[in-house]
Amino acid sequence: MTAEMELPMEVERIIPHRRPMRLIDRLLEATDDAGTAEVLISADHALVGRNRRLDRTAFPEMIAQAYAALQGHACRRNGKKITPGFLVGIRRCDVFGDAVVGDRLMIRVHTVKQFAGFALVEGAVILRNDTIAEASIKVWVPPAELQEPE
Repeated sequence: MTAEMELPMEVERIIPHRRPMRLIDRLLEATDDAGTAEVLISADHALVGRNRRLDRTAFPEMIAQAYAALQGHACRRNGKKITPGFLVGIRRCDVFGDAVVGDRLMIRVHTVKQFAGFALVEGAVILRNDTIAEASIKVWVPPAELQEPE
């Protein structure tokens, strides 16, 4: 692996999301079908309310972005163009706790199955070794002929 692909790495290099909609910061670990990302919840985070608490709706999107980072890293590592994908469904999302400004969250994801551009992904959001959310999501990566040219 080249030095520019070494982990951890800032996710802006491997996902299309930008602030304020980029909800994760770094990709820490990546294998062919699993990975770990992280985010430090800041006061200016897009989904932090006046109460300094992260809105729980952020959790499935964080899982989707962690999966995007995993896929973006694989594309770059293999010399391929990074292709955008879309969160098209949330099959399940269970929330067990909250995050507030100053918390560092780990987002673990793994691919359950892939078929015809769709992926079923499971993920967990972890705060200090406690799982505060788990979700099963569906992601779609359109075929190259449907993507906009650069």
